[in-house]
Amino acid sequence: MEKGLGCGVRDERSGGGLDTPPLVLPLVLAGVAALLGATVWGLMAIYADMQYGVIAWGIGGLAGAAFVKGGGYGNRQAIIAAVLAVLSIGLGRYIIYEKFCWDQTASMLEERHLDMRRQEAEAWRALGENPTDEEVEVFAVENDYDVEDAADFRQNHAPRLLSW
Repeated sequence: MEKGLGCGVRDERSGGGLDTPPLVLPLVLAGVAALLGATVWGLMAIYADMQYGVIAWGIGGLAGAAFVKGGGYGNRQAIIAAVLAVLSIGLGRYIIYEKFCWDQTASMLEERHLDMRRQEAEAWRALGENPTDEEVEVFAVENDYDVEDAADFRQNHAPRLLSW
């Protein structure tokens, strides 16, 4: 007589049952699907400026479908697929967060760089219209310019500083 429904049905008379479902292939397929989903979500958020919740549902469905396609079934495997989907969604969000942090950092560094260049330009203008060679060389050393002499600085760097 059979007892229960679904996976793991057992024939009590023969003592037999279904084999343990495979775990490695479904886990690999679901892991690849989860990584692919996270990457797609992160890239869509970064480059298309779209973050729809339905994408998270799609990632979960993709990971679950890949798990089933690999032969996985049962409660334990369903929980593993769900955990992979959640981790994938978290990875997608992390990718988006990292891009935001890099953008903010780059913006702050660019502002700082621009401020430093403006200060250098103001310091150059403060030397007057015809600074001496000694003043030019001191300015170049103080501001970390790699020049041979004052003429080199005047030719290669002064025009850019005057354009600020």
